Amino acid sequence: MWLTILAVLMVSACAVAGGAGEDVGAGADVDVGADVGAGADVDVGADVGAGADVGAGADVDVGADVDVGADVGADVGAGEVSPGPEWYWEAGPSLPSVVQENAVLAVGDALWVMGGFQNLQLVDKVRVLAGDAAAWGDGPKLPRALHHLNAAVVADTVFIVGSLQGFNFAATGDAWRLDTTAAAAGWVPIAAMPTARRRGSAGVAVLGTDIYIIGGFRGGAVAEVDRFDTTRAEDPDAWSALPSLPGERDHGAAVAHAGKVYFVGGRDSDITAVHDDLWVFDPTRPEAGWLALAPLPTARGGIAAAVYDGLFVVIGGEGNSAVTGGVFPDVEAYDPTTDRWQVLPPMPVPRHGTGAVVFAGALWVPGGADVQAFGASDVVERLVRDR
Repeated sequence: MWLTILAVLMVSACAVAGGAGEDVGAGADVDVGADVGAGADVDVGADVGAGADVGAGADVDVGADVDVGADVGADVGAGEVSPGPEWYWEAGPSLPSVVQENAVLAVGDALWVMGGFQNLQLVDKVRVLAGDAAAWGDGPKLPRALHHLNAAVVADTVFIVGSLQGFNFAATGDAWRLDTTAAAAGWVPIAAMPTARRRGSAGVAVLGTDIYIIGGFRGGAVAEVDRFDTTRAEDPDAWSALPSLPGERDHGAAVAHAGKVYFVGGRDSDITAVHDDLWVFDPTRPEAGWLALAPLPTARGGIAAAVYDGLFVVIGGEGNSAVTGGVFPDVEAYDPTTDRWQVLPPMPVPRHGTGAVVFAGALWVPGGADVQAFGASDVVERLVRDR
């Protein structure tokens, strides 16, 4: 990167200033017709965030003002810089105790963190942060200690549809629902996952009243995809099998958006066997199966993800062989209208083994682990898009 800049300096005898970590792609046309002092602003027609990549072939006019101070993500592989609003991270109120491999849901006007591991203890607690609260409280305890829960909320009801249990990570298909308008009634057992397809650590997405359970772990990664009709939750026939993923995946993430279901990343059983695939499924055209889209720029498993402002945002993860802790700080966002990824500001505290939800106008990531495998954290952070 700096060799390229030095070459330009030697030829033009001009000082060209770039933001910290800014890459200028090979073959970029640089107009050095005017002297630009160190630290000056350069205007390429859009604000360029620190660390943004300018792809090969991009025209950069150094004769005008270029502002590299804005925190705006760059399109991956686009060869251009995306103008747009600023993204930044904020600290939220810490959890009462460390936790990882938990589920995260937005339930009404509250944020729920469910189950998981507290260091090497199994957790049956539900931690709740109300919209106007400054500290966490307790919600209704789980039916038993569970981790890697397949959890979802439909209207006012929270569902658990499969999970892992114990320290041997045994898959269970046990399922429950909790009506939050009558929480005193507790968790009610509902139709369990079919025994042969039980699993935890799946991608979970909701379309209407249907819950999609995608991939997961049952002694190893599986490719199975199932749909659960919550309108007949007590009926075993509420479960239906759908076309499998193109490959076995656990510890990936799923979202629903504009009538379609997406699954991204994950791994094939081993922590470092990470993948970058992004697949989409249209329930109105099941015969088409899962179709490939632009891959995740940074392959990883143990990720958190949610749809925020129309973008599919993928956060953190584990299996990073480039760092001692094994955790990814990366945050990347997919735009389904353009089939393109954008790089966003990295996590201040990189983590894996948790979820992400939109709550109180921001994208929240509570808990998780800050080292690969076990290393639970009480950190809570939120990603904000400031318009």
